[in-house]
Amino acid sequence: MELSPAILKTVKMTDFTALITLRPDGSPHLVGAWNLLPIDPRTLILSGERYVETRRNLARDPRVWILVASREMNAGYRLAGTALESHDPADIDLVRRYWPRCSFAIRITIDRVEDLAYWRNLVPPTHKQAGPGPATPP
Repeated sequence: MELSPAILKTVKMTDFTALITLRPDGSPHLVGAWNLLPIDPRTLILSGERYVETRRNLARDPRVWILVASREMNAGYRLAGTALESHDPADIDLVRRYWPRCSFAIRITIDRVEDLAYWRNLVPPTHKQAGPGPATPP
């Protein structure tokens, strides 16, 4: 699936990124992924240096889910795809521009996108105070 320019820009300008893989028991393993980069309209790359459990999970099950959100862009997306550990010199050179100690990368191919536009229209709930309210002095 080719990601739209708006999605790619949101990935670049994200305030928050979460990456989910699956543990051996099938439960989700959630990590913050502050170093996610688009490398083409179908592929994202992540420096894998600190993601030890994520690497193990991906070696067993390549499925991955990502949440990206940007306040400045007023946008958010849930992305789903597959990922693999990459030792390709081009991938490593790319992530080393931002994370010099990186020795491998995680290459993610996206095959599903869900726009989280619905949250833009949500109105925060108003909280009514229970009871008569605070007493006022005489």
